[in-house]
Amino acid sequence: MWFDNLMDDFKQSLLTCHQYKAVFVPVFLRLAMHIVLGILMVIGLVTSLASGTFRGLFHAKTFDVFVRSLLGTFRPIGFSIVLVYIVYLVLWSMIEVGSISLIKTAIQGIKPSKKHFIGGIRVYMGKVFSGKLIIHLLVLLSTPIWFLAGLLYFILIAIPTGGWGSLFLATFLGALFLTWTTAIVEDDLGTFEGIKASLRLAKNHMQPVFLISLLSFFLIGYFSMILGPMVFFFAGWFLGGIIRILLKVATYLTYVRYSDGGKNKEIILD
Repeated sequence: MWFDNLMDDFKQSLLTCHQYKAVFVPVFLRLAMHIVLGILMVIGLVTSLASGTFRGLFHAKTFDVFVRSLLGTFRPIGFSIVLVYIVYLVLWSMIEVGSISLIKTAIQGIKPSKKHFIGGIRVYMGKVFSGKLIIHLLVLLSTPIWFLAGLLYFILIAIPTGGWGSLFLATFLGALFLTWTTAIVEDDLGTFEGIKASLRLAKNHMQPVFLISLLSFFLIGYFSMILGPMVFFFAGWFLGGIIRILLKVATYLTYVRYSDGGKNKEIILD
């Protein structure tokens, strides 16, 4: 039953994207985001090189001096790292909530426009930004635990299974947090409520969200293996972006179908 429902959602995703091409606008915005981040990183690297930040590394005669010089380089470039990270979070949050707002509008049978994109950013960006920041902070603070658990998992499961264990773990974690941004936009939830809704949906309906997460890893994460590195470098962002939008629409439909209030929600577009 769940597989048939998911196939219906994929079919509906194709129909929605075919009818409303505006849902693909975030593909180009994501490319612009990567260009901006790349420019900021190049500027930071050039500035650091010009100021002699890395000079001590090349003149270190002992290992102790090299380590002290290496640690000393993090202080002057720390501001650049934090700046790039904040810019990434802001741009990612804007594109994420704007994209979901366009998808929500298209599914309701309304032609998406700039008004819907900006409206979604105005209402939900702060919630998604804070949620992404909280998730990153929790992962950072629990790094020792994740490192030990990941090491044990790698030795006991990932190596014996030829890497499939690592893919399973990544897919499972992706499934847990697959719909938290969708929940915030669709049901106007807070940050923690959206994360809880995503975890609850994954707990009760793991099969469809796990399969969507798995397809995301295979079709986007391994696109370079399918197309070759050169083709992926020049066109992967576009093809991968199209697939990402199709999966995002299917994710939205899956959330609407299985969320707590899903039985009372109607999908207008057939």
